[in-house]
Formats: sequence, C-alpha cells, structure tokens
Amino acid sequence: LALYNKLSQIRLAEILGREVSPPSEVANSGKPAPAAQNSYSTLRKSLRTINSLVTTRDVEDLRLGLAKTLNPGFSKTNAVAMVRSYQSEVTKFQKRLRVSPGNYTITASKYDLPVTVINDFDQIVSVDLDITTTNSRVVVSQVPRITLQPRSQIQIKVPIEVIASGDTALRLELRTPKGSTIGESARIPLRLAVISPVTTWFTTGMAIILLLAAVVQSVRRVKRRKNHE
Repeated sequence: LALYNKLSQIRLAEILGREVSPPSEVANSGKPAPAAQNSYSTLRKSLRTINSLVTTRDVEDLRLGLAKTLNPGFSKTNAVAMVRSYQSEVTKFQKRLRVSPGNYTITASKYDLPVTVINDFDQIVSVDLDITTTNSRVVVSQVPRITLQPRSQIQIKVPIEVIASGDTALRLELRTPKGSTIGESARIPLRLAVISPVTTWFTTGMAIILLLAAVVQSVRRVKRRKNHE
C-alpha cells in the first residue's frame, strides 16, 4: 500500500506540476473478489522480483496498475478477466530476462557448454544463473554473476564433466542477487556420447592386434609362394 501511495503521489505531482501530499486515510468500501485476492499476492511477488532488478517506468506502471485487480466494485467475472490480463503482462515482463534453449551432443569428457542469456529491458541487469542436472551422468560447475547491458545478450561458458554416456538435461534458473527466481526455468537436453579411456585403449589394442595378424598372414603367404617356386 505504501508503494502505491508513493507512486501515485509522484505521478500526480508530475501531472499537476507541484508537490502533493499522500492521503491520510484510505476509504474501505468493500472486499475484492476472492479470485483477485488469491492471484494478487503471486503477481505482486513476481513484480517485486522484477522491480528489484529493473526500475524502469513500464515496470512501475505495471506494478501500480496491479492494484486495479483489487477493486471491490468489480464483479467476479470482471475481476477474473482483469487478473488474467495482468498475469499475461507479468509473464511477458519475466520473459524479457531469459536463457535461450538448445540441444547439444557432447562427445568430450570435459566441455564448456555455451549458454546464451538475454536481457530485453532498457537497463543494466545483474543476475545469477542456478544450474542443476536431472541425473548424475554429468557434473556442472556454477558460473559467476552475470551482468547484461540494456537490450543485449551474452554467451557464457558452463564447465561440465561427463561421468557416463546417455541422456540428461540441465535446468537453468535466473535469480536475483538475493536469490529470488525470475520467471520459469529453462531446460537444455544433453546427449552424452563419450567413449571412456579404457574403451579407447581396448579398441586401439584390438586394432593393433588385427593389423599385426594381417601382416603375419601376408608374410606367410609370401613365404609359401617362394617355397613353391
């Protein structure tokens, strides 16, 4: 409520061209629809997370407008429609910070996986990238904090070590420096096709043995021909 009063005071002062005082009391003319109340907390939390990183006017406008969903004068139908509209807008804002998806086949035991992080906001943003795996086939190292310029993207290298061949996936979440999750996580499937050193040595050894056997056979054939002559 304090935020709404503050932003409303600032916007009204801009319109009037002079300072204004916040209201001393807030009229209470009824209760908002339960559907609006239930969704409001979740949407407000999501917007607060974004607003902790970005302080552009469009983010503040969306946060200020969210209070409309609590208008007690709305019917249940109108309240639900308003909530859905703001849910869509909040999702769009969350997607302005995102990890680009992809599919990779890894053939080396150690590999720096390229991951692209995108910032579509008009402001510098610093975020952390939290990475987890769906199984123990691969070990992933965490990466340092990422700083993105306005309307830009950056490619980072995620060090991974393959433990066993097969299929796995990485789950990547963008977080604020305080640890709040930003939007939905991204999923990057990995196909691990790494041949272990033991298998490589065995295969190489067998190839050498077969080559030597072929040479021996050739030498024997040459000797037999000479003996017949």
